[in-house]
Amino acid sequence: MAGLDRLADRELAGMEAIFVKGDAEIRTRSTVMAMFPLGHPPEFDAVVAAFDRASRIVRRLRQRVVAPVVPVSRPYWIVDPDFDVRYHVRHLRIPGGGDRRALLDFAQSLGQVPVDPARPLWEATLVDGLDDGTAAVLLKFHHAITDGQGGTQLLKTLFTDHPEAVPEEMPPAPAVEDVTPLEITRQRLGHLPLALVGTGAGAVRGAVSTAVRGLRSPRATVSGVVEYAQSLRRTLAPGPEPSPALRRRGVKRHYLTLQLPFDDIRRAAKAVGGSVNDVYIAALLGGLARYHQRLGVPVGDIPFAMPVSVRRPEDPLDVNRFAGIRIAGPAGVADVAERARLTGLRVRAAREERAIEALSAVAPVASLLPMWVTEALLGGQQSATDVQASNIPGWPEPVYLAGAQMTGSFSFAPLAGTAMMIVMTSYAGSCCMGVNVDADAVTEPELLEESLRQAVLEVVDVGRERTRERTQS
Repeated sequence: MAGLDRLADRELAGMEAIFVKGDAEIRTRSTVMAMFPLGHPPEFDAVVAAFDRASRIVRRLRQRVVAPVVPVSRPYWIVDPDFDVRYHVRHLRIPGGGDRRALLDFAQSLGQVPVDPARPLWEATLVDGLDDGTAAVLLKFHHAITDGQGGTQLLKTLFTDHPEAVPEEMPPAPAVEDVTPLEITRQRLGHLPLALVGTGAGAVRGAVSTAVRGLRSPRATVSGVVEYAQSLRRTLAPGPEPSPALRRRGVKRHYLTLQLPFDDIRRAAKAVGGSVNDVYIAALLGGLARYHQRLGVPVGDIPFAMPVSVRRPEDPLDVNRFAGIRIAGPAGVADVAERARLTGLRVRAAREERAIEALSAVAPVASLLPMWVTEALLGGQQSATDVQASNIPGWPEPVYLAGAQMTGSFSFAPLAGTAMMIVMTSYAGSCCMGVNVDADAVTEPELLEESLRQAVLEVVDVGRERTRERTQS
């Protein structure tokens, strides 16, 4: 097959391959739904043109995943010869109008439908007909495309910093690659002996290098191995008992949103002597404590997980570069400042673990195993975690899509076996929180929303009060 050698660098990385393989089960699907409210409905053709332009700049938006017939390698990113931007970009008007809740209801239904694996792994829907005359774009994409920080950077090709939807000359489209699974299989089978020899030689070189380092500095080598093993044990150690109120897991999803000025969060962080992330997580934990109290099931520490970026400047944007950390979230601590302080200490300790990227290290091998094996290895940790949260830097200034100003940026990330996932994205002076909950785990979503809102306001009030005290003194 002509050109496959040139495509050798298109093989999915281990983590991306696991994400794709996980689509076989609802529980392990990794579809991300992003919601971008717009000040007014833009022209649909202009929206299509914006996505067309972005897909010519970001090749991943025109690539589909092609796997070999037999698992002799991971799948490949191949430019789709049948790419049709009007398949990927749709237009829908909510019948009879609707408010933000109607928009979220539609988004959560759409988010549960997997993207077509035979096409590039994304879809966008322009939704208008809302009661207040606004609109929104719902962008659904597979986590295999990129992570949160990479996604923000990639979307800079879609949005503009000016309201004029002036047509621009289209960049050239990437050359299509009409490559079949059978062709990939034949080619990889032909290269398999050389690949095995290369892998073996690499293992021998690695063993020799390790042995030489051990002979030169045996104490340091043994110490490093022991330290890593201890770090790995701490990283994989069971956390606090999961909440009995969030025990169930199902397939139904419910989306919530919260939005407040970024200055309020920043002021609160300064007031309690922590970071924005410390205060953000402390607010979420406070909301979870309120939710449990109202259910009559008070909690102390709860198992809490966070994806943290390990992205380096040289890393491509269209790859996932994050690691997962777990902490005992101090939800039972009533004082906001103390809760934020403990949260910061535990998050920083987890981030400094040497074994933080252990999952990424085993992902290339795990991606070649049957999914049930991978899920068995990871499922215990996922099911023992109640909540995940992420904090993504967004856009500092307003941006526009096809001439319509974006008024918020909300992401609803996959649950990965947890009861809820919260993503905070900063946008033009706002903190936009998208909350994705398992509706079987969170049986009172309206109560959860109110509890989170009150806890966020509590944190904001603490920041304002302490600022007022400093000013008066």
